[in-house]
Amino acid sequence: NQAALNKEFDALKEQIDYISTNTEFNDKKLLDGSNKTIAVQTLDNADTSKQININLSNVSTKELGLDTLSIGTEKVEKTVYDATTKAFADLGAKTGANKAAFDADVTAAMKEFDKVKPFMSADDVKKIETKLEDYNKANDAGAQAAAQALGKEFATLTKLETTDLKANASGAIASIDTALKNIAS
Repeated sequence: NQAALNKEFDALKEQIDYISTNTEFNDKKLLDGSNKTIAVQTLDNADTSKQININLSNVSTKELGLDTLSIGTEKVEKTVYDATTKAFADLGAKTGANKAAFDADVTAAMKEFDKVKPFMSADDVKKIETKLEDYNKANDAGAQAAAQALGKEFATLTKLETTDLKANASGAIASIDTALKNIAS
């Protein structure tokens, strides 16, 4: 049940913010971004070479990009889906053009793709990204075919009604994974 998952996820985000706001050591905030480093003295003397310096960062949900994240309760707007579909359908429509002529169309299509990517499976996103890599590697002679292949791949993968295009949890999981890597580094 996505509503229950989202409720639990919201509670977890509140806990992350609580921890980032309230975690202290010697009256110094550790995780809210107000201190960039903290020095911990290891022996009973003032020699700075006997201190351990720890880098700190802000780990609030806003800073980690989790504040507006939810687990799959929203749907893609029909106008956004239609704009993305049109952008991909237009790829390769120019004839006799060099690669530079297709670049603007591919860039526009990928900008639209970013809006619907969270509503697609990770495998489908990878397929589109692979076709984009193929386009980027293409020379002038192969640019039109590569752009058309990118457009066809999108059309093949998104033959769904917009009511079926609900956000999947993989987008949320990817964002959480990125946040955890941020914290661990």
